[in-house]
Amino acid sequence: MCGTTGEGMTMPQKERKRAAEIVRECSDIPVIIHAGTNTVEDTKDLGVHAKEIGADAIAVITPMFYPYTSDGLSSYFSKVSNACMLPLFIYSNPGRGTRMSPEAIAKTASENSEWVVGVKESSGDIGFLGKVIQAVPNLKVFSGADNCYLPGLVIGTAGQVSGYATLIPELYVSLHDAWKKKDIELAMKSRQRSPRSKGSWKFRTSSRSKKV
Repeated sequence: MCGTTGEGMTMPQKERKRAAEIVRECSDIPVIIHAGTNTVEDTKDLGVHAKEIGADAIAVITPMFYPYTSDGLSSYFSKVSNACMLPLFIYSNPGRGTRMSPEAIAKTASENSEWVVGVKESSGDIGFLGKVIQAVPNLKVFSGADNCYLPGLVIGTAGQVSGYATLIPELYVSLHDAWKKKDIELAMKSRQRSPRSKGSWKFRTSSRSKKV
């Protein structure tokens, strides 16, 4: 929660914490809270709070705007994970954060293996997604781009993290169920019904900016 669709990056720290508390209080399923910000201090603050309220894991996007080296990224995630002491998913979203190469992801995961348990990869590039899967064979890799949901399952992702699934969950459940039953034809039909696949849902600005 509080990821891209959850508008976390547009919220003040206090509001993000309160949102996390409400979800944790109301949820009877595992909760992964996005703690990423553009500073290690604020990210650690949100991560520690996530642990305090009983979150099951955190996701952390790479810092934005300024480029980081592989060593810098590994150090960033190390400082966050050691402070929070929660299972951590590296959130790689080249369109919004620092682009992490598959090698950088593998380096960061290896040097922080106590806490890093998976990757959310949101480039929308199925070839790049495949390279990430190959680079971290012991981690769970999820696609964060809806166009890669079914193709991602084919090449080995653990599943999908989708904002659209909160609006039309039955469509995504039907696709995943069809995949588990090896009914590729039905899975393809479900994928073709996705608004994201059709490009029918587009926003000129973030939903939060419309609310303010």
